[in-house]
Amino acid sequence: KHFRQFILCFHFTLVKYLEARFENVIITSGYRSPEHNAKVGGVSDSQHCLGKAIDVHIPNVHPIKVAAFVMEKLPSVHGIGLDIFKNYCHFDFRDSELVVWIYNREGKVI
Repeated sequence: KHFRQFILCFHFTLVKYLEARFENVIITSGYRSPEHNAKVGGVSDSQHCLGKAIDVHIPNVHPIKVAAFVMEKLPSVHGIGLDIFKNYCHFDFRDSELVVWIYNREGKVI
């Protein structure tokens, strides 16, 4: 129960920070069932399946700018994925040091 409340607080806090800084914040993905995650091509150990991840699209704002803002405001975010071709960011609070990755045109991590 407490972990679920923490997850909701994380998502709420992240979105509130983003909405205070940027206009038109669009959440494109949050929790995914393992079945849905497989359908969309997610990795088998996806943080989305644990409820620890959120994907965000902000029209006309470069993902690097969004990621830099999140890294400054929310150091608890330890997973950041950037897709500069589809213009979205992935954020999660995995149990590790900070990990940052970039997706190529095919959506594969480079």
